[in-house]
Amino acid sequence: MHDGDSMDVMIDGQEDEVRLLGINAPEGDECLGDVARDSMIEAVARKEVMLFGAERDQFGRLLAFVEVDGRPVGWTAVRDGLALALTVDHPRLAAYGEAEDDAFVDQRGIWALDACGPPSTEIVGIANIEWDPPGRDSDNLNGEFVRLETEGEPFDLGGWVLRDESTRWRFEFPQGFMLDGDVTVYTGCGEGDSDELYWCATDPLWNNFGDTAMLLDRAGNVVARVSYGAKTDR
Repeated sequence: MHDGDSMDVMIDGQEDEVRLLGINAPEGDECLGDVARDSMIEAVARKEVMLFGAERDQFGRLLAFVEVDGRPVGWTAVRDGLALALTVDHPRLAAYGEAEDDAFVDQRGIWALDACGPPSTEIVGIANIEWDPPGRDSDNLNGEFVRLETEGEPFDLGGWVLRDESTRWRFEFPQGFMLDGDVTVYTGCGEGDSDELYWCATDPLWNNFGDTAMLLDRAGNVVARVSYGAKTDR
């Protein structure tokens, strides 16, 4: 077992790695990563699994939906708050998105206010996401942005993290950055100031077909979450 969204299986006597379609579980060194892994081990270890929609990715891994006794283990992980439902189009997108919404409302797993430690007392919201700027996204990286807002007193946002639903994109706010009202985080590069910061990514990072933006406090607790696109078009 690798983590909460991948596993080794035996197929015709040969061991193969399977990456579960439609979900992204916390990495092993992330908050609840060990819980997600142990939960997946309990679900599939030494059991006969059924693979659906199997295909290979560019790394040679087998991508598939996995079921045990007719139970979809990926959906269960999302329902329990131990994985995110990815917006990548697939036949189970609606069911996975609904499971994530339910887990979020019920504050299960990663969505619990204190999932990763004592929660922050500051209230910050994701006010706006511009994921589809004019023209070619790759030619207008700073047309893509996320704006955060707080109505409270200014406070140090250093060490907080803005991320998407994938494993790839993470932006850590610089130490000592004071959030006073609002801040806009642009995808491209630029000179930051008190209300503008720059991710300095080399590619667009907010998917036009749908994504989830999350703001994490220093402990890793999810303080704000906004989904758009395919996951919400149900």
